[in-house]
Formats: sequence, C-alpha cells, structure tokens
Amino acid sequence: MLIDTGYRADAVYEFCRRHPGRAIPVKGHDRQEKPLKSATIDITVRGKTIKNGLQLWHVDTDYFKSWVHGRLNWDATQPGAWHLPEDATDDYCRQLVNESVIVSPNGKRTWKEHGANHYLDCEMLNASAAYMLQVHRLRPKGATDQAVTGRRVISKGIEV
Repeated sequence: MLIDTGYRADAVYEFCRRHPGRAIPVKGHDRQEKPLKSATIDITVRGKTIKNGLQLWHVDTDYFKSWVHGRLNWDATQPGAWHLPEDATDDYCRQLVNESVIVSPNGKRTWKEHGANHYLDCEMLNASAAYMLQVHRLRPKGATDQAVTGRRVISKGIEV
C-alpha cells in the first residue's frame, strides 16, 4: 500500500518501517523526469545513506492524474478502460473529476482543484502502485510480441 507523506510524514515513515514491504511512503510532485523514482531517506549520524534503509517513492502526480483522467474517456470495450462498480456513489464520481488541467501560455501544466478530490488522489496512487508492480507489462499467456525492426527486446513482460 502506498501512503502519502504530505501530512504527518514522520508518523508515516515510522508506520512504513514497522511494515516493510507492505507499506510504502510516497511524496507527490507536480512534475518530474520519471513517473516514479525512489530515494533512501534513512541516514547515519554522519550523513551516510543506510543500506536497506526506508525508500521514499516520488510520484509524478501530473503523469498519474492524467493517466486516470485519460482512462475515464476510453471506450468501455477497450483493454484498460475504466469500469465503475454498480455501487459507486455520486461523491466518488464527482471527486474523480474535481480537478482540471490549466495550461499556461508557456506550456506549464497545473492541476486546479474544484472541491474535494480525495478519490482522485486514491486512484492516482493506485495507478502508481500498479506502475511500480509493472502491471502495464503483463501479457496474456501465449501472447506474441510484435517486434519493431532493428530493436532488441529487453523484456517480454510477465506471463499471467
């Protein structure tokens, strides 16, 4: 599970230390060069990084919020489309779309909140967790890759 460190970070770090491999601290950023990157935050009294210390994952919120909003518009018959359970509330649906992207004349993208957006943040972190687990690389058993001429295949994904 990913836990946002934006509020009471020290308590989140301590919880994650008590539940290694199950609870992962994350910090959102408006933009970064990769969708996800990690950094070890535990250091010695001399300022050296502690090997196998707590990893804080930095999340590109623009990338993953855009991913969630993009999926909302996909045709329901396409793989990767967004499907709502029958018991989804109006509040859940409103919160998914309570932010919009404002693009300034210089091209900078900024997300503007229009009310509560907690469920969008949850879905954005769910998408981040799936990306961490490389769910986007899963392939059906027996699927063939369409090779691009002149490129080598580093990974064929994970068979399920």
